[in-house]
Parts: sequence; C-alpha cells; structure tokens
Amino acid sequence: CGSKGAVSLSVGIHDTQLEVQEGTLGTRLIGGFVLRLELGSEAPSASTVSIESFALVRARDQSTLVSPLPAAPAAGFQFPLDVPKGAERIVPFVLDDQKLLDSAVREAICAEPVQVVGVIHDSGEGGTLPLASAELTPTGC
Repeated sequence: CGSKGAVSLSVGIHDTQLEVQEGTLGTRLIGGFVLRLELGSEAPSASTVSIESFALVRARDQSTLVSPLPAAPAAGFQFPLDVPKGAERIVPFVLDDQKLLDSAVREAICAEPVQVVGVIHDSGEGGTLPLASAELTPTGC
C-alpha cells in the first residue's frame, strides 16, 4: 500500500505573481506563475503532459475573469512535456503582456482575490486534471 502520489501525477500552480499595469494604450496584466509536475516513482509508466487551458477567476465563486489566460511556458520549455517516473518538472509561465484589459475586467480583477486555474491532460491517467493557484490580490490595483 502506498500513497496516490507514489503512482500518479501531482500537479500545482505556485509562485503566482500578477500585476495590473496602467499604460498609455490601456491596462495590461503582467506576471507569471510556476507549473509543478511530479510523477510518482511507482507509476506504471512515464507521462506526457499537455496544456488544455489557463484562466483567471474570482476566488470567491470561480467566475471567469480572463479566459483564455495568455500564458506561455518560458524559453526552453515546450509542451507536450514528458515526465519520467519519479521525476519532477518545474515550468515557469509568463503572461503575454500585449493583451489589453477593458476597464470592467480590470475593476473585477482588483475588486477581490483571484486565482489562476488550469486544466492539463495527463497521458498516464488518460484524462484531464484541474489545478488552481492560491488566492491572491494583484499588485497595481
């Protein structure tokens, strides 16, 4: 008998940093987060992970504020990503800061705590896994 983590993929969004930045052309959301993937050493086989989606939601009720969230893996990382048995992958993601927010979305993002949520596809489990960051309030609000 072992833990579920020893035989399956554990995922999480960590170190989320978001800033609402006012510019001459409009408001941008800048920042990023880290996607942590760890496959247990007793998993039946390696896993290939692909990204389904990321979004920014209101933490209180999970209502969508920005979808899709324009996040891309940092240079040197590419999806689908192989995760061998017993391995951990730490993948930094950066927001595309060229997308402008309308004023209503900006106000909603600044009104109360938000979360980055996502869905990944895990070939080892043959399905999708939801994930979410901790609640945070962006800077610059």
